Amino acid sequence: MRQWAFRPGRSVINVPEGAIYFNASQFLLDKPWFLRWLDRRPDVKPVFFVHDLLPIDYPEFFRPAEATQHLIRMRNICRYGAGVIVGSQAVGRRLQAFAAENGRPDIAICVAPPSVSPAFEAGSPPDPRLGGIDYFVVCGTIEPRKNHSMLLNVWRELARREDAPKLIIVGNRGWLNANVLDLLDRSRALHPHVVEAGGLSTPALRRLLSGARALLMPSFAEGFGLPIAEALAAKVPVIASDIEVFHEVGGDALDYIDPLDGLGWLAAIEAYAQADSLRRLDALGRLARKKLSCGDDFLVRVNEFLASLPGCQRR
Repeated sequence: MRQWAFRPGRSVINVPEGAIYFNASQFLLDKPWFLRWLDRRPDVKPVFFVHDLLPIDYPEFFRPAEATQHLIRMRNICRYGAGVIVGSQAVGRRLQAFAAENGRPDIAICVAPPSVSPAFEAGSPPDPRLGGIDYFVVCGTIEPRKNHSMLLNVWRELARREDAPKLIIVGNRGWLNANVLDLLDRSRALHPHVVEAGGLSTPALRRLLSGARALLMPSFAEGFGLPIAEALAAKVPVIASDIEVFHEVGGDALDYIDPLDGLGWLAAIEAYAQADSLRRLDALGRLARKKLSCGDDFLVRVNEFLASLPGCQRR
């Protein structure tokens, strides 16, 4: 990577004959100047990692310009791509349909769920500073798609009780979330019960999950759900939205609730917060039977896919 990394000011035309160009971020793929070199190097096989097509399908959850920019990115991937890697079957099916609509029904797609850090599979004692405290964790950037608003309204109801559990929000503040940020900054009812904990290291997140009653994932839409995979590896119960991709990641090990069912989420959180919760014990039993894929599967699948790629016909 040091030899062939694409640095500003350095020509990329000198990459080896027949090289594979792998773009993992979709960064700048909406800029013609960034991809123009590929027109001069038809021998190069461009491969892209597509996280999701959510800005196209759910523009209301993103900044106004993002839908248009992401549409251009995806069309450029269809134009140039010798292959595409996605993290879930759900994204793969959506991309296949999009590619067919944009003249590339032949584009090669590899489904390779991202690997979980070995830290989550290793045993990790809970943080002693949280001993005796009942708490739940929600993990993800604070943005509309993650549905923090519903959780905070659930916690406003829980805050009426003396034994209310804590909610720990792991993630930075994002976009289009003025109402949520107002609740976090100004709600006196929530302040004693809701904690923001952005910027945690992987070991710190693992320790935090160890003592949690459950991981909460109330998202409206996702491309994968890495926090769910991490919690499964750590044998931590998960209450998640009843959406297609979460079923793909978690199977029958998760407790599914519609993301719009605030009362359902309230009831589940109340049940999991109880020391002798039968609902949580049942979830732990299903979790213990869940067979997890090997951490090396991602690289194995990607390497096999890259080795099998033919060239692509540029349009």
